[in-house]
Amino acid sequence: MSNSLNLDKKCLEVAQKQFCLDVGLPWEEYKKNREKRVLIQKAVYVPGTMDVVGDGTRNYAERTSFFRAIICLGQLLICCDERIYDWVVEQYSHYKPEWFCDYKNLRKLDEKLKEYGQEIYDTHVYFLPEEGNVSEDEDNSFEASNIYDKAAKGSVDAQELIWYEQEEILKFKENNRFTSAISFWEEHPDMLAVTVMRDEQKTVQLSDGDKERKDFDQSHMCGMAGVSRDGKYLWQIGINVDTDYAGQGLGHRLVRAMKEEVLRRGKVPFYGTGESHILSQTVGLKAGFVPAWTEVSVREIPK
Repeated sequence: MSNSLNLDKKCLEVAQKQFCLDVGLPWEEYKKNREKRVLIQKAVYVPGTMDVVGDGTRNYAERTSFFRAIICLGQLLICCDERIYDWVVEQYSHYKPEWFCDYKNLRKLDEKLKEYGQEIYDTHVYFLPEEGNVSEDEDNSFEASNIYDKAAKGSVDAQELIWYEQEEILKFKENNRFTSAISFWEEHPDMLAVTVMRDEQKTVQLSDGDKERKDFDQSHMCGMAGVSRDGKYLWQIGINVDTDYAGQGLGHRLVRAMKEEVLRRGKVPFYGTGESHILSQTVGLKAGFVPAWTEVSVREIPK
């Protein structure tokens, strides 16, 4: 489908590879049908399991693979259980993707799902880096490789930023104040975090010029951005800002710094929030992200 939203083309293609994994569609088959408006895949859902379609998929707590819809640039990708496959094909084969989240459609879908003990759990909007974030001169394939070198002190107020690598993040696990930035979920592990200290950075200058943090006291932090490996191809950025610093632009500064660092490491970051969360969406826009896709997920109806 066409890209008219100023999305970075390299990042968009990587995201499309992730979508194919998420709905169980082979990448080569998707490329042959790239211009189709609607692509529907059949799955077999096992009650009581999480949203698992295959290795490398984005799996989130409570969500199931009974039904999943991804709407990106006027294209609708659906993965659904075989029991409602025929109904989904009948309803959506010629549906206009851009109107999928219309309330009338979601109500109709929810009524059908309830026949099988499922219900709509969430509708979320997701952002990808805008064009110009990835240098055309770089041979960057964005393949999933583990890179744990020291974080580059990028272009965003570098002197204030303090970075924490994956193994260091574990020190925040007890009494975690920044649950949107770092979550400690096994299914999508935290990979990197960045923060700004309230008053003085808890560091001491060593003779070799490096800095050593004396503690990891969260009470001294203004906020934190973190990134988790949510699938084979995509890393998701989350943000928390202390209430004393809300509205001062700290959120989008931290998110931008994280976005730049993730791209530098050869990964594709994305940013997600609720469809009605305008403040959070504004953070993404100011950090150099643009809206890329919407997702509808379901869960088993709580007993």
